[in-house]
Amino acid sequence: MYGVSSMGEFDIPSLLTQNEEHKSRLFAPYNPLTGEGSPIERVRLYFSSESYVLIPTYMAQTPTVAAIIDAGGVEQYAAREGIAAEVMCGVVHRLRAVYDFEFWCISCVKIFDKTTGRLVPFKLRRAQLKLAHILLTDLFAGKPVRVVLVKARQWGGSTVTQMLMAWVQIFHRSGWNSVIVSDVEEQSRTIRSMYSRMALRHPVEICPVRFCNFEGSSKNKMLVDRDCVVSIGSMQKPDSLRAGDIKMAHLSEVGLWKRTKEKSPEDVIQTILGSVPREPFTVVVLESTAKGIGNFFHDTWCDAVDGKSAYTPLFVPWFEIDIYYKPFINEKQKIEFIQSMTRDELTRFYAGATLEGLNWYREKRREYSTDWRR
Repeated sequence: MYGVSSMGEFDIPSLLTQNEEHKSRLFAPYNPLTGEGSPIERVRLYFSSESYVLIPTYMAQTPTVAAIIDAGGVEQYAAREGIAAEVMCGVVHRLRAVYDFEFWCISCVKIFDKTTGRLVPFKLRRAQLKLAHILLTDLFAGKPVRVVLVKARQWGGSTVTQMLMAWVQIFHRSGWNSVIVSDVEEQSRTIRSMYSRMALRHPVEICPVRFCNFEGSSKNKMLVDRDCVVSIGSMQKPDSLRAGDIKMAHLSEVGLWKRTKEKSPEDVIQTILGSVPREPFTVVVLESTAKGIGNFFHDTWCDAVDGKSAYTPLFVPWFEIDIYYKPFINEKQKIEFIQSMTRDELTRFYAGATLEGLNWYREKRREYSTDWRR
């Protein structure tokens, strides 16, 4: 095994080198304002001969942006069309919000930082980018988006899912109703609060976002100017779900859903998904932390992995989440940690975990129960 000598002793220099490689991937440069480090295929859009940003290829194919690129850049296009350069830059800024999800998140969405508790611009983390990549690739390929996600705790998968659906409703589809369903209704309401927070603070220069109660019900809210209703429901009270024309469904912590006397998780999900057509820009995301084997969510995951369903499987292990990281006090402590590593820790290290991530995990592992996707 690379990193272990033939005598079974640790090759410490080799492991330290690998660790730097793991860290470089985990903390790779990423700037959603310029497009650097995005997993989405991008091309250059020049503002001047020396200044450019990287935009998604599907944005570059839109008529206005294609004309700008053909002219040689924003300044050249503005001069040719007799438009002030600063006005044209404003047009491009709004177009990026419409077609560049990552740019919209950092420019228009505020979330609560888990460390400080303060509202900050929503900059996608490395693990969140994996999910965004799948969602956006299928979305702009004209495919129905179907994802089953096994996730670690507290990494923001629900945030990405909810903001992607909001982005679709604000810019790309009107009359595009969505539903959020969790095990209990309060959890669904908490997820939708992300939408309310975004709408309250969305920059009016991009577009105002009015998000109000629909028909006097706090369970159903409407994106007023887009005729999109965002409903919430729960496995515990499935009859309260708003029936009707649903185009997007966010089913959260499905592994926790328990069978009741009246309904099974399969029944509830089939009822919901029966309303979602297989059309472009429809989205269904089933997500959960791992909660044992043999349940509905586990079976759905296995079918996706085996290619037996329409869902794309995505597993985000805890060590791909950069907040799960505990630096060492000094190099001596790091080497002592290496020398004490267990076989299980080595396996995780070779799968991509950093030594600093494993150091964090040692302190936290007693909080984790044995599951089928650790």
